[in-house]
Amino acid sequence: MLQILRSSSGGLVAKAFMILLIISFGAWGVQGYLNQASQGEMVATVGGDTITTSELAAAFARDVRRFQAQGSDLTAEQARNLGLMDLALDRLIQGRTYDAASGWLGMGISDKHIAQAIREEELFRDDSGNFSRSRFEFLIRNSGMSESQYVADLRRDMTKREIINSLAFTAGAPSVLEKRLHLYRNEKRVATITVISVDDALDVGVPDGGTIAQIHQDQAERYTAPERRSASFILLTAERAMKD
Repeated sequence: MLQILRSSSGGLVAKAFMILLIISFGAWGVQGYLNQASQGEMVATVGGDTITTSELAAAFARDVRRFQAQGSDLTAEQARNLGLMDLALDRLIQGRTYDAASGWLGMGISDKHIAQAIREEELFRDDSGNFSRSRFEFLIRNSGMSESQYVADLRRDMTKREIINSLAFTAGAPSVLEKRLHLYRNEKRVATITVISVDDALDVGVPDGGTIAQIHQDQAERYTAPERRSASFILLTAERAMKD
């Protein structure tokens, strides 16, 4: 969303975007379907949520107005031929996909974080470096959106980043588990073999139970391993949880 606003404030970016559109042009045939469909008819369904022709038309119209705001005489027909309609639909489908994923994962962005992101955006700051409400409203209005539409799109973009970051981040296994697995997979056995000839064996007889018990008692340290205790724990404080 912010990238779209930035493109509205720079003619070079808009021209570069036009070149990319021409290079990557690939028609889905969406525009023909849109012309034949009624304004309430759906053009796509994502996770049970529908995208109507009116939503697609509004998104397409905003894209066209952004180019026209840069001084371009781009018409709606030319924009459709360049694939702007397809890109608008792709953007709507992608947004609905992340909405469905965030709902399934129970993820969301609070109003507090949305407001903070808007205040910290350099695009909305005045010459003194402070957030400018008037500049914010001007850029939003110039992009062809209402404030509620911008907030909804920003929330979706931030949720998208959270989902992508959660997939890209791979948490390491606890060190105690790594050590155990390493010892298990790389364990070795060392055996010492002594060959005793029958001719060399002494006739020591067969010891009774009492004799064996006495030998064990006399050499208890030799047959006893010291007691050991090990523990692994995770310390999670309220302050740390709120920080993360």
